[in-house]
Amino acid sequence: MTNVPVHTKVNANLHPGKVQGDSPGAKTARDALGALYTAAVKIHDLHDVVKDKAIIHQKQVMASMPAPPKGKVKTSPPLIYDQQASAMVIDRGTPLAQAALNAADTAISSLGEQVTRLDTAINQ
Repeated sequence: MTNVPVHTKVNANLHPGKVQGDSPGAKTARDALGALYTAAVKIHDLHDVVKDKAIIHQKQVMASMPAPPKGKVKTSPPLIYDQQASAMVIDRGTPLAQAALNAADTAISSLGEQVTRLDTAINQ
């Protein structure tokens, strides 16, 4: 997970490149953070597709509206999300998020075991 591109809609502080070091713990954390970051990027991209469709629909509705009286401005209708596209985001995003959470859980367990081993070694 060293070549994860930065995505503008996901906080850069969550990028796996922020984890420094070459220790096994740092590598495990970087891999888990990379999985979470990648899942967040994909979910944002899916959301953008749905939102873009809603904006296009809104613009089409605005174009079909009659011209307002002089001195008045057209008010845009609210965004209407396509139910099918929204369901697609949920259907595709849920497994992505679940896989990322599983990677994070594995990393947390691994890091916990490493901390326990280090504590035991230090206490001896």
